[in-house]
Amino acid sequence: MAIFYKLSNHHIAEVQLNLKSINQVRFGKGYQVYQKIRQIQVKAMNENRLLTIAESEEIEQLNSESQQLYNAALQ
Repeated sequence: MAIFYKLSNHHIAEVQLNLKSINQVRFGKGYQVYQKIRQIQVKAMNENRLLTIAESEEIEQLNSESQQLYNAALQ
């Protein structure tokens, strides 16, 4: 969770509140899942094409896995 404050000098300050369990996912398995998704997307982008059906399905599965990881971390 992030909270933003506008300071008297007009700068914006951000304060983040993080749970240890969320950070463990974010910097562990969650990041690995994110990297897999990005690799698929970047490959298609570098080849100047849309995602294939198989790639879209894999990304959907990875997003579901990611959601499950974060949901478990909140338990």
